[in-house]
Amino acid sequence: MLEALSRFKTDVPDPELALWLIDTVAHAVIHRTVVERPESLSQGCSRRNW
Repeated sequence: MLEALSRFKTDVPDPELALWLIDTVAHAVIHRTVVERPESLSQGCSRRNW
């Protein structure tokens, strides 16, 4: 992933930390969805019963 990111000029001082943070947040969102709204996973994106 760092190789893909290195093709773009960014002002991120620590790209590894930035990718770790993105990965951690994405994992937390997915985990919370699975735990709190498992029915949303079976319905897909087209139906929203929030």
